[in-house]
Amino acid sequence: MSAIKHSAYRHKVTLKLSGLNNSTIPLVELYFTDTTAVDLIKLNAKSGIIVFHYDASLLALEEIINLLSELDVKPNIDSLWWRWKYRVAQQVSENIRANARHKPHCCAKAPNVHHR
Repeated sequence: MSAIKHSAYRHKVTLKLSGLNNSTIPLVELYFTDTTAVDLIKLNAKSGIIVFHYDASLLALEEIINLLSELDVKPNIDSLWWRWKYRVAQQVSENIRANARHKPHCCAKAPNVHHR
């Protein structure tokens, strides 16, 4: 069982991709299986939909998209629905990364009270 499965930074992404074909699908699968921050991947070649889970504290969605674009596989944002899904996935990824890097203030401190 992967540590990502129970991580607070786990992010599930469903995107529609353009450029998936018989030659690029094995390369995409190879990239995702070799990356330790990715836990699960499902590719549907007919519809071009990819579903993957990854640790967003270790890997940014933009890094994944940049690598896929090197393979000429890009998010299909032609429709309003998939454009919205892509933007939400970006926002959630950024929020998870920001929360992972946040250093909380100390809550156990006594309040600063001045007696006059």
